[in-house]
Amino acid sequence: GQGPFGINLIVNKSNLKIKEQLKACIDYKVDYIITSLGSPKMVIDSCKPEGIKVYCDVVDEKYAKKVENLGADGLIAVNSRAGGHSGPLTAEELILTLKNNCKIPVISAGGIGSGEGVFNVLNMGACGLSIGTIFIACEEADISKEYKQAIVEHGEDDIVHTTKLSGTPCTVINTPFVQEVGTKQNMFEKILNKNRTLKKYAKMITAYKGMKMVKEAAFNTTYKNVWCAGPSVEFVDEILPVASMVENLITGYEVAKKIAISEDVV
Repeated sequence: GQGPFGINLIVNKSNLKIKEQLKACIDYKVDYIITSLGSPKMVIDSCKPEGIKVYCDVVDEKYAKKVENLGADGLIAVNSRAGGHSGPLTAEELILTLKNNCKIPVISAGGIGSGEGVFNVLNMGACGLSIGTIFIACEEADISKEYKQAIVEHGEDDIVHTTKLSGTPCTVINTPFVQEVGTKQNMFEKILNKNRTLKKYAKMITAYKGMKMVKEAAFNTTYKNVWCAGPSVEFVDEILPVASMVENLITGYEVAKKIAISEDVV
């Protein structure tokens, strides 16, 4: 394929395959890796000598400083409108905090689905964006038509947080099945998570079962649909090729920039 490609690795203890996944990334010489939900030390130490860039998901300044000190190449600033595992801060709060306290590049993640949104985030000081949700509905995505159609049909108000998938709050579309099973961990799961010894294993089991549900829902349609998505489903009205989606973002960005210049905002 054309251009750089990268892989997202979950680096917490619930991912039992992290070592083989990392080896595969290095063997295939991926251009970059994005780490999430744990310490990226092993990934950074392994990738640096290979010339592979490592960008780390962060939700606050404390964790951002940690990964910067470990040698991360950039910060993926995961804000409160991100799909999947979101953070507690707004895009503006998080970008400004990280720009003022860290020296490495800040890439904003969360809530962007329009060219106007791209312009606003870059204007806040981010040097790039990580956009996920809207691309679930691209023609090229190798997932079920029903998942893509769910992205088109649902809006921001249909997104809820559930702890049933990984133990950490995760955004999903509020399907009848999600409503049926609920979005909170049950008493047994909560007790397990409060015990230090058992917590690790409880998270592993939750993550294993949760990711299995997500995988099954992405490729096969059953009544047990658990579709991950963020609030930016609001911006998706049709299934389009990636090229068209990117063109729409660029066009919207140019329009927003012209308006800002005319209003002397920039």
